[in-house]
Amino acid sequence: MPEVSRPVRVLVIRAGALGDTVCASSIIEPLRIEFGEDVHIEWVAKSGMGGLFAADPRIKRVHELKNRRLPLPFNAGKRTIVHHSRQTPFDYVINLELGPLFNDLMRHVDARHRTGMPFHYFAEPPEAHAVVNLQLIYRSVLGPDALARAWPSLRGLPEETLRQRFDLPASWHVLVPATATSARAIA
Repeated sequence: MPEVSRPVRVLVIRAGALGDTVCASSIIEPLRIEFGEDVHIEWVAKSGMGGLFAADPRIKRVHELKNRRLPLPFNAGKRTIVHHSRQTPFDYVINLELGPLFNDLMRHVDARHRTGMPFHYFAEPPEAHAVVNLQLIYRSVLGPDALARAWPSLRGLPEETLRQRFDLPASWHVLVPATATSARAIA
């Protein structure tokens, strides 16, 4: 891997709906394994999705975009990200979007290394799990040990806080609807 600053600063772009964002969270732990637990991760999210990371200490900042489809010159959120990157450049910017919506942002964000559209095109293999498809993009940044830990992972409030807030009994279960592929990865 190329020489980078410490802590490594990474901007992840995945501004999809709930399922897309949860699957894209599979990059968080691999980034920590590859670059250390002090890696500074910022996330570009669709409006309303940033709350998924509100209690996750691994994500240092979320940039929520009100309208991800507007091009950079007309999008205050994208312009703010570019300005922020000029003040504090990123080591990596990783675009997990497969469409062209963030090509303009990728071209203008100040970063040492970029992966994903428009610099690298990744065709999704048919019938592959979403996390496997995302790995096609970020495997150019991460080594095999880090990739082996790539599964969706969100952190929330401490258990005791949840127990008090929702008046939960001492023993309770969480049901997670998942595909067989993601269920195997979690096990």
